[in-house]
Amino acid sequence: MTRRFANTSVSRYEHCVSVSWQALASIVSPGVLVGRFHLSLSGLATYTLSSQDSVWELVGEGCWNVLVDDERPTEIALELRQGLDGLVRDRTGSLTAVRELPRTLHIDLLDCVRVVEGNADEDEEEWGDSEEGEG
Repeated sequence: MTRRFANTSVSRYEHCVSVSWQALASIVSPGVLVGRFHLSLSGLATYTLSSQDSVWELVGEGCWNVLVDDERPTEIALELRQGLDGLVRDRTGSLTAVRELPRTLHIDLLDCVRVVEGNADEDEEEWGDSEEGEG
């Protein structure tokens, strides 16, 4: 199951997160908040929270695993053990340092878009991790 959801070196997932991060949405410049994340086969993950136009971003790393649920077999838990850090553009246009506390995100991958960079062909790309951690 892990291999089915893991990204290659040229792909990532994106999803709209304005509702999930309401406190942050209330202080940043108006617009849609986007979560972008890369799931590696080893169980490590990189998560970026940014404005839709990527003018600012918060970044963090963590671990992920597939949640075992017959009703929602596409749901993962992404544990951001160190939280997120970075700069955001507030409603006045100033860049402000922000630290989001550690949290665990439950994400249904059916609510996400899998994005492949540029003209890359994900089927031809090699997996960034060894075969270990396959589930």
